[in-house]
Amino acid sequence: MIVRSYFAVLLLCTSTLVAESVTSRNGNILYIDGSGRERQITSGHDDRDPSLSPDGQHIVFVRASKTEPSPIHPKETRILVSELWYADQSGRMQPAVIFRGSVMPPDGRPLTVFSSPQFSPGDKYVFFLAEFSATSDALCRLDVSRHRASFLTGGAIQYAVLTNGGHRGRMIASMRTTPTHPEGGYFYPFYLLDAQGRRLRRIADESADLRSLVRQYSSSSR
Repeated sequence: MIVRSYFAVLLLCTSTLVAESVTSRNGNILYIDGSGRERQITSGHDDRDPSLSPDGQHIVFVRASKTEPSPIHPKETRILVSELWYADQSGRMQPAVIFRGSVMPPDGRPLTVFSSPQFSPGDKYVFFLAEFSATSDALCRLDVSRHRASFLTGGAIQYAVLTNGGHRGRMIASMRTTPTHPEGGYFYPFYLLDAQGRRLRRIADESADLRSLVRQYSSSSR
């Protein structure tokens, strides 16, 4: 009876644990540990889009450094310039900027509005999106140690870095694709990309779920 009660309590405690995560609230970055406790990492800025490193020790996020009132919704703001920042999840170290500047695509237009940063395995690179066109973003890559960012490819909508399995270090991305027939509009199927943003192969149509694809390809080498 005592043993049975012990395992019941253990099961209850285990079921209350959640995965570590990060979120943004009112411009602040928050870390949430495995027990659901929150730790505030930043304050007093317009911070957003946080992401944990694969080992759960570090956070990368976007800080808006220049904004203006939205021409469509005056009570809202539009980001004109943003930066990439790095923080320690423990909160013991002050967050630091790791990229401040613009990314230059082949057409020479400086890209200055960033979103969705994600670490590569080993934290050597941070991948991110940059506003690029009315229909899609540019996928970019930052060399963290050198603080240099490069344009990889245009046409991205959403993406995820694979940190486990046989495709570790590659990405899955929904990419703008030219229709076969001239009268058709663009469509956005999912592709497997290498670390340089090159399309390796198409893996799903645009109705697929990115999280499901990440789970599938994180446990597969095909």
